[in-house]
Amino acid sequence: MAHLVKRDWTTVEETLKRSSPFNFVVLDDFLTLDTLTRLRAELIAHQGWKNREISHENDGAHWVIQQQFNDCSDLALIEEIALETQGMLSTMFTGKNLVNYWAILCSRNEGIFPHCDGGDVSLNLWLTPDQFNEDPSNGGLLLFDVKRTGQMSHVEYASERGGCVRYVNSMTKEKPARIPYRCNRAVLFDAWTFHATDIARFSNDTPDKARLNLTFSFDV
Repeated sequence: MAHLVKRDWTTVEETLKRSSPFNFVVLDDFLTLDTLTRLRAELIAHQGWKNREISHENDGAHWVIQQQFNDCSDLALIEEIALETQGMLSTMFTGKNLVNYWAILCSRNEGIFPHCDGGDVSLNLWLTPDQFNEDPSNGGLLLFDVKRTGQMSHVEYASERGGCVRYVNSMTKEKPARIPYRCNRAVLFDAWTFHATDIARFSNDTPDKARLNLTFSFDV
């Protein structure tokens, strides 16, 4: 059973190569409807959700994000989707494998926190129906014109304690690329690129209406 919607994958690779300095490509209608429905249901019902609060400081603005985090390590469907994606983009993924993946549920995101994922290539996938996004122009992803260096530790590129926000603010030279939220939209990007979840306003009464994001991390 195919999980991905058919598309010109050669064009996808070419678009990614031409997208410097942000290095990304947007893949709308990424999953088939059957797979999207199944994946969303399995994630929401999963027993691995844990509450998480993250405090941030950015240019004097302090905010706390409240979210639920899940490493969903026992969902075979996620690995099937990753394997199919690798097969469609064999040139890009030569020598790379799925090394990590995680899901986040969040209704309100009050600020911007630039950071990098580990790994070499990231794929973000959004799974909540658009009707629950109260601000359709936002809620997606911001990509900055700044890359982490090979000398940076995980704390330095992924934690405010390591100075990642200050680093991006000091190095950026242009406005970030803003990719608005859309259900079943995937964003494939260079994991060395600093990025942030955009300000989000989603319905917050039940988990099935919150912003649900799934991230795949690929590395050598």
